[in-house]
Amino acid sequence: IRDAVLAFLLFCALSGAIYLVNDVSDAERDRIHSKKRRRPVASGLLPQSVALGAATVIIGVSLALSFLLRTDFGWVALSYTALMIAYSLLLKRLVILDAFAIGSGFVLRAVAGAAVLGVPISPWLYTCAGLGALVIALGKRRSELVAAGETAGEQRDSLRGYSLKLIDQLTYAVVPGTLVAYILYTFTADNMP
Repeated sequence: IRDAVLAFLLFCALSGAIYLVNDVSDAERDRIHSKKRRRPVASGLLPQSVALGAATVIIGVSLALSFLLRTDFGWVALSYTALMIAYSLLLKRLVILDAFAIGSGFVLRAVAGAAVLGVPISPWLYTCAGLGALVIALGKRRSELVAAGETAGEQRDSLRGYSLKLIDQLTYAVVPGTLVAYILYTFTADNMP
């Protein structure tokens, strides 16, 4: 229980630090958004240098503690951090890859849980977590596209390449795939006594 709680806290710290990096990366675009412009970095309440400095320290300490907790967990935490920073700096601008990056982040969180406990993880769990997260990411992009309307591309680069039709078609493929994967997972899982 102690290791699981520590791992949870470390991933919370990493996620928070990565949000700071993302907010600095998005500050200019957030300033033109009706709600996001109130965020501390976009509004100027939190200077970008302070946000990046805090993120660097939090990431450094969290990764060091992750490796001390359990080496396998540390590698997963490092992979998650690298992926999410790549998302903040580049991948969020690329159509479809942005949604896959979000989904991969959730898969790495599930892998981290297994790594810190030293237990094997089912390939079905990877599949269900990844597909489920992809459904959420596509839903988020759809919601952003509808809310932003004609200014969607100004608020997020990847929205220029999305259309409601494309997102709906992807969703129509991913949702049934998620359901089938979950059903197969439950039918093939070891029976509990």
